[in-house]
Amino acid sequence: MRTLSSPTPRDIVHTPTSEAQKYGYQKNTEPPLLPSVVKGRRASCSATAWRRAGLQVGSVTAASLLLGSVYWRLARATSDRRIRSPFRGSGSHAPHPADTSMLYLVGLGLGDATDITVKGLEVIKQCSRVYLESYTSILTVGKEALEEFYGKELLLADRETVEQESDDILKAAGDSDVAFLVVGDPFGATTHSDLVLRAVKAGIPYRVIHNASIMNAVGCCGLQLYNFGETISIVFWTDTWKPESFYDKIKKNRQNGMHTLCLLDIKVKEQSYENLMRGKKIYEPPRYMSVNQAAEQLLEIVKNRRDRGEELAITEKTICVGLARVGAADQKIAAGTLQQMGTVELSGPLHSLIITGCMHPLEIDMLKLFAIEESCLDNLTMSDSSTYFS
Repeated sequence: MRTLSSPTPRDIVHTPTSEAQKYGYQKNTEPPLLPSVVKGRRASCSATAWRRAGLQVGSVTAASLLLGSVYWRLARATSDRRIRSPFRGSGSHAPHPADTSMLYLVGLGLGDATDITVKGLEVIKQCSRVYLESYTSILTVGKEALEEFYGKELLLADRETVEQESDDILKAAGDSDVAFLVVGDPFGATTHSDLVLRAVKAGIPYRVIHNASIMNAVGCCGLQLYNFGETISIVFWTDTWKPESFYDKIKKNRQNGMHTLCLLDIKVKEQSYENLMRGKKIYEPPRYMSVNQAAEQLLEIVKNRRDRGEELAITEKTICVGLARVGAADQKIAAGTLQQMGTVELSGPLHSLIITGCMHPLEIDMLKLFAIEESCLDNLTMSDSSTYFS
């Protein structure tokens, strides 16, 4: 006779069949209950499957056996989805009840349709409506390619839809699961935070499926991510509007020895001032700022500040990095002076520009892989024993 303190159902389920049979069970079958259980006393096992298995259970309390049986039933019910988690998504990835709709914000990554995560793809397939945000960034493939890969029809959501008609998106999410697809990571733009706040206010649970964005993929150029300061946006100038506020943020980053990632302007489905004033819904052709245009605007600011006698934060010789289509198969990276950025050819959108701060020797070695002219990195100033400045 052997003495056993009661094999738990969990042990049985994850034990090879031969071991399970030692205890009188078949794999994935419910353990037998004792024929008689006296509350608060020890139980006996005359002529039961337990005795046939050669087990002496005189030392096993009725409470432990009942607990094991209850545990087994709960585990089985949960695996069969008869019992669902009470948690509702509010930024977490916990499952939500079947009768509760959900708003999903899904990051698509930076390259093409295949950059989506497995989790994100599963979400898209289960949603009744899928919106594609189409104005804060773009992928290298079109809407049709995404629809073919995802197996879902996509509804384009431009700036007007997201900022002025978000109630329609939330209303749909109140009735059934809705996915809102964003190039890069969902929180790469403040507009998407606003959508989340509106959902919370409306009592609609949400979940976020993250992905790569330019904020972390920019490390492909060799500059270390923890050496970046505040990210800035460089906007298109007009004949009557030429803001320079982004230059002051570059200056602050440079004073702290930090690199500056410059996100370049995108104009998609926007109206001219004249058409806006006349109330005509006539939209301008899409425009995407290039590294050349950003460099030209910065060079003009440098000239203006020099003419005013100010101490310059950057000059024509400051080392910069131009990036195009990061994450795509044809991404391009070019390192050189700000002056060289004005003429470098990086082809189609999207472009980003980095103004360097203090550089570690390893960062310099990496930039040499992408240098327009390697000599541009030979005349750097040593700021301390281990970093260089341009």
